[in-house]
Amino acid sequence: MEDITILRDKYDILLKKAETADAMGNYSIAYRNYMLAAETMLKIAKTSTPELKKVQIKRANDLVARAELLGNPPQTPKRSASQPQAKGQETQRNEEEDTGKEWVGAEIPNIKFKDVAGLDEVKKTVMTRMINPVLYPDKYAKYGKKVGGGVLLYGPPGTGKTFIAKAIAGEVGATFYAIKGSDIMSKYVGESEKNISSLFEAAKEQKLSIIFIDEMDSLFGERGKDTHNDKRVNEFLQQIDGFASKTDNLLILGATNRPWDVDSAAVRSGRFSEKIYVPLPDEKAREFMFKHNLENVPLGNDVDFDKLVGLTDGYSGADIAEICDRAKEDPLNIYIKTDVEEPVSMKYIEAAIKKVKPTVSKLEIRRFEEYAGINRDEEKPQAPTKEKCDVKFASTQIQLLPNQKPVLEFTLSRDFDKVYLAIDGSNYICNKKLASWESEPLNIKDAGTYDVEITSNNFKAVGRISFIKGLEEDDLGL
Repeated sequence: MEDITILRDKYDILLKKAETADAMGNYSIAYRNYMLAAETMLKIAKTSTPELKKVQIKRANDLVARAELLGNPPQTPKRSASQPQAKGQETQRNEEEDTGKEWVGAEIPNIKFKDVAGLDEVKKTVMTRMINPVLYPDKYAKYGKKVGGGVLLYGPPGTGKTFIAKAIAGEVGATFYAIKGSDIMSKYVGESEKNISSLFEAAKEQKLSIIFIDEMDSLFGERGKDTHNDKRVNEFLQQIDGFASKTDNLLILGATNRPWDVDSAAVRSGRFSEKIYVPLPDEKAREFMFKHNLENVPLGNDVDFDKLVGLTDGYSGADIAEICDRAKEDPLNIYIKTDVEEPVSMKYIEAAIKKVKPTVSKLEIRRFEEYAGINRDEEKPQAPTKEKCDVKFASTQIQLLPNQKPVLEFTLSRDFDKVYLAIDGSNYICNKKLASWESEPLNIKDAGTYDVEITSNNFKAVGRISFIKGLEEDDLGL
């Protein structure tokens, strides 16, 4: 899901274009932008509360109705990379028919670094690498400080990587292009590369612009495994190398939750060589987030922000935003029913915290810290270690069967009273069998490979388990 503020910016731009073209009689352009605005509004509706969603869906339908009143445009607008091709059309088309997708850059974001909670080290690095070279080019030249190249923001989901990117654009006054894999990739031969080329051309035409590539791992996957991916990555790298040496009006940012899956060539010098770890918010940042998300709402006198900060260690910014949004629901419903303003008090916020669990597991955090070269074991006294314990899983590949939750079975070379298992952000108690241990039923719904952590007192072991889709009864002919 795209960042909601980016979607709103995109919607405003598309609607303005549609209404302007409509008023001037350019019905082909109006038709296309009304339809794109409606599509964007439906994406916004997916993130909204039920009451607001109804209003937004109606708004999208009104835009479609207005577009249809204009009738079919004289020439069918070019299909964007995300629109399906009509049945029967050829997959490969002539280059003359399409020179790439038409890109819409959001207006300069009204966000600055002061709006970003905490992350002082991240801000310092970004200021040195991306913002100051734009603000003080002569001073950088005086000291012969190398500029250019891209910056890769990485870290757990929900830590504000997109927000930081918009703040950079706001600080330097740059037009902001937010790109995801679905905007670039196409099943048509050569079209992904055309989309990439047209993106960079559109960005270069602005006085100053930032291309922000979200989900970098989906667009810069490791080469050598898929021909289409290889061509796409090569085109991106050529464009990045080209702009780095020929223009100074374009900055490039990437963000990913899986930096280890990004092709190594993309993170070498001159490309995304500056890699910045964006961690979970610290205490200061969490307090800022609670106050920001509860701003301009009726707030109870008993709200204790210090306590809320203590209750949310390990929560991401997205988790805290979800907590605050849920805490507003009951007071809002009371206000609707009684017309008496009900404050968002501590009881509503604490109830929301109990419902919203951290979306990032400690195991995931450990992997990010290892990638960033952070060794937490060196920062604290080592706990007394016990005798070594070996873990052996009954199977490292487990089928996901219909209507049946999987369990993990394993043996330990030492005996323990209690054993716990963590996987995919959830914790489970393990039960002792005769000669082995068995986990509680796991809430694993999607096939894939997951990191598993087994703990007991000072003992901890880590492994990886693959879950594969089992056959349905219909597949078995039953």
